[in-house]
Order: sequence, then structure tokens, then C-alpha cells
Amino acid sequence: MAVKIKHMVVAVVISLAGIAGSPAVELGSETETDADINSEIIVRCHYQLGEFGIAAVNMCIETEHMARKAIAEYPEESADIVLLCVRMMYDVGWGMIKTCADNNIAADAALRTYSPEHEDIIRACRNKIGPYRHADVKKCVDGQLAGQRGVPQ
Repeated sequence: MAVKIKHMVVAVVISLAGIAGSPAVELGSETETDADINSEIIVRCHYQLGEFGIAAVNMCIETEHMARKAIAEYPEESADIVLLCVRMMYDVGWGMIKTCADNNIAADAALRTYSPEHEDIIRACRNKIGPYRHADVKKCVDGQLAGQRGVPQ
């Protein structure tokens, strides 16, 4: 299952980076795509942290690789969330993509525990915000619920 997520994420990254023309790119040559993505990580870290020295750049590269590896292992049911985060945060790096995915996965799990009586509020917030931005939907729902209780927002 996690392998499918890895392939989907790599395909989106290839598309976003302009390495290939379509998110549905064939991944027969995964080594080349890995090399392209690794190169992009190195360049991004040098641009973001080069002025702070090689230790900062190396730490950035290591952190980005760890985040990318962790994302590739996420369960398949998280694919839509992960792909949304890749699209939204790709330019910022894999650490932020992972943070986005983790926050949205946690918010989705929390929303599933809400009382059925709040389903209309959850649905309204999802319609307003979008289906996979669970962290924003949760903020919306929590704000609506706080307002119903008379708690200042």
C-alpha cells in the first residue's frame, strides 16, 4: 500500500517540477526521478540555508530526506491528503509537506470522533473549505461550536 503512495507522490512531484508533462507519468525509471528529486532537495536547502553554513545545509538535506521517506510510507487511505499537501507545499519542502499531511490526518481522525449531532456543521464547513483540508475544516467546525456555546472566537 505505501508503495502506491510513494509512486503517486513522485508522479505529482515530477509534474509540479516540470520534469515530465503529466501527473500520470510512468515511473519505470524510478532511479532517475529519485535523482531529480534529491537534486532539487539539495538545491532548495542550499538556497534556503546556504548563508548559515554547510552544517545547516546538511541538516536541511537530511531532514528533507527523512520527511520524504516518511511520507512515502503513509498508508494508502491517506493518499488524497498527502497529494493535496504535496501540491500546496511542494515549493517549501518535504518537511512542510509532512507537517501538512500529519496535521490534516490528525484533524480528519478528530472530526470522525465528533458527535453525530454536529454532522451538519461539519458538512457545511467541508462544503465551504474543500474535502481534504481537514485541519481547516476542523478549525471551522470548532469555531462554529464555540460560537454556539457563546465562547468568544
